Amino acid sequence: MNTLEVLNIVDYVYYSFLVPTALFGNALVMAAIVKYPSLRTNANHFVCSLACSDFLMTCTWPAVLGTSESSFKFSSVVPEHSEPSYTDIQP
Repeated sequence: MNTLEVLNIVDYVYYSFLVPTALFGNALVMAAIVKYPSLRTNANHFVCSLACSDFLMTCTWPAVLGTSESSFKFSSVVPEHSEPSYTDIQP
């Protein structure tokens, strides 16, 4: 087993705990603000917006994890990104 496979296993284990925890926590925040009217303040609307955004971003992590650089299908077609040097710039 090479290092890349070990790192992939570590990533899968890490995200298998992180994703459900993040989804549950953010859903709990949103549910609390919706259920209890006393929590509907301007500051908590901002917190609810952040929880909603984080919830939606967390939903995309399984898709992002499945498209790591090692499994990118077009890696042979897409050129490597290189920084332009200042000598390439013409005055």
